[in-house]
Amino acid sequence: MSEARHELRHVNWPTRQEAMRLTAIVIGIALGLALFLGLFDFIFADIIRNIVSSSPGSFAPSDIILQEEAPLDLENVEIETNEGAMSGEAAGIEIEPLNINQ
Repeated sequence: MSEARHELRHVNWPTRQEAMRLTAIVIGIALGLALFLGLFDFIFADIIRNIVSSSPGSFAPSDIILQEEAPLDLENVEIETNEGAMSGEAAGIEIEPLNINQ
């Protein structure tokens, strides 16, 4: 441990001004690199999106049209059994909506 302290005394530490300047350089390079990579990511993502959306038989996620979900028609529910399909009323089954807000 004493050897480490002895070696630390021989280290040429930067002044406060040098440390601030070098820190600003590192932050500037990191931000510049982030902008550079972000720009290329945006460009390549746009190229890939155009390739995928222009291929035949495909659709882009922006082509999906979201529709509101229609309320369930509980009067005309069809039930599939081993004997065939029948409506809930014909099978003697009463279907009521589940109230989850209780």
